[in-house]
Amino acid sequence: MTLCVTGVELIPVSVVEHDRRFLILYDDLVDDKFITLGHLYLTIENNTPEPIVIFTSTGTAIVGHEQVDTELWSNASLGGTVYPGASKSGDVLFGLRESRTDQITKIRYVLDAARSEDYDSLTDEQYDLDITW
Repeated sequence: MTLCVTGVELIPVSVVEHDRRFLILYDDLVDDKFITLGHLYLTIENNTPEPIVIFTSTGTAIVGHEQVDTELWSNASLGGTVYPGASKSGDVLFGLRESRTDQITKIRYVLDAARSEDYDSLTDEQYDLDITW
C-alpha cells in the first residue's frame, strides 16, 4: 500500500470567520477556539493482491509541540476498504490552537497501518510522514 500526501493547506481561522464559503465547510472547527485549520490531501493506493482496510480518521497530526487527533474531521470517503489496484483520494482536517500559519514549516502525520478485510494486522508499523516545505 502507498500513502501519499498530495497537498497541504493552512488556513487562518480569521479568514474562515469572514468568508461564508469557508464558514460553511469549517463551522465546527471555528467554534472550538482554533487559530489555524490544517488540511492534508492524501491518496491511498492498494498495490497488494488483496483488499485492505485503512482508517484515516484515527490519524494524528503533530505541528511544533501541538499534537491533535484527526478523528473528528477526516473525510469519510478516504478511509475504509481499498481494493487491489485501486486508489482513493480525500482529505484530513485538523485544528491548531497555538500555531499560526506563518509559524508552520513542517507537519508530521502518523497513521496506523492498513489491515486485512478481516481487520487482521498486516504489519506492526505505522505510517509516519514528515511533510516539510
